[in-house]
Amino acid sequence: MIIKHATAAQAREHPMGPLDGQYSVRRGVGVGYLVIGTMDAKSVVEKLGGFDPAADICKPTDGEPRPADCVREELPDGRILTIWSDAMNHDDGTPRWGSELVARLTLKGGGLLAVRDSTGFTGDRSPGPLLKSTPLPRAQLRALMVGPELLTKK
Repeated sequence: MIIKHATAAQAREHPMGPLDGQYSVRRGVGVGYLVIGTMDAKSVVEKLGGFDPAADICKPTDGEPRPADCVREELPDGRILTIWSDAMNHDDGTPRWGSELVARLTLKGGGLLAVRDSTGFTGDRSPGPLLKSTPLPRAQLRALMVGPELLTKK
């Protein structure tokens, strides 16, 4: 699983959404990634602890800076979509990730859909250099998040 600092239990999670998984995207010689994950309410509590996925992370709290280019949108059906940029300048080892867009959509019943739209990583096992831009532009990422393709049909 391509999740930085993931525990062994997190790495064994089973996909819940129809397209949950990790996808590499090649453009020329560069390689980026889309990481798609859906969690039910129980998984959200287990993975995020007491963090409320509907919280407005676009507003700074307790002196924490807000994420770059953060946009929070309340959709007509009550779901909340938040998209932000992350330069991934964490300086904490390898692999070194390139910049990415991160999207999070709250689902009815307390679930969460999350997508990382990454320019890739550099390191010994990198399949290619970073992409010059994320695999999906922000508008396409938004359309994917609010469309039905990533959600389990009931």
